[in-house]
Amino acid sequence: MFASSNLLRLPFHVNCRQHQRVIRKLSSADRDDIGGGSEAGDRDRELLNIQEIDQVNSIRRFIVMTALALFVPAGLQAAEELTAVASAEKSVNELLATVEELKPYFETDKERYFAGIQQSLTSFVDFDEVAIGVMARLGEQATPEQISRFGEKLKITLTRFYGAALIGYDGQELTFMPAGEPSPEPELNTNVRMQLSANSSTIELQYTLFLNADREWKLKNLFVGGINLRRQYSTQFSALMNRYGNDIDQVIDNWQ
Repeated sequence: MFASSNLLRLPFHVNCRQHQRVIRKLSSADRDDIGGGSEAGDRDRELLNIQEIDQVNSIRRFIVMTALALFVPAGLQAAEELTAVASAEKSVNELLATVEELKPYFETDKERYFAGIQQSLTSFVDFDEVAIGVMARLGEQATPEQISRFGEKLKITLTRFYGAALIGYDGQELTFMPAGEPSPEPELNTNVRMQLSANSSTIELQYTLFLNADREWKLKNLFVGGINLRRQYSTQFSALMNRYGNDIDQVIDNWQ
């Protein structure tokens, strides 16, 4: 994640050696051209040496500034620029724009419609985290591969649910609602509430977000119209675990 100290030191030493060679060259081979050892020549050589030292110092300052920049974690500045609310607003607006663009295909080419919805959701949703939340304690023995496989299943499930729920969207106003009680661990759980309103009809959405290792806000749970999707899917997962004797692979294979 961070540049090694060797990489930071190398350019400075290389440049120092280059300037030393230049200074030695000026003090020997070119001595006759710069005054032949006279007082004027000495002043000329001194001036050139000062200029070379200034260049070395400039390089040194540049390297230090570069090193400081390299030691800023990747993505930190972007995360600071986008709060949880701003990230949610950006993702929702992009999703709604996709819905409006692809809505004509819902009746004639559903696969095209849902493929666009899935692409939009994938940029903002961490489906592995969604899978871990749905499995809950029943998934404590799940392997990373099983979590990823289940996450892929949930990607399809969420795409179908969310895409169908938003098909009625027709440019309604999106309003962000006041935040509730702040989470004691906001980087792990931050809720963002919003409403889509048209005439007397409203749909309330709530995103549960977290900051991932790259300091990007990602969704790990979703409420639509008061329905907690994690809870809904956890109930389904638990029933399938009972049916298939706690065989997680069987549950994933038969998830619909």
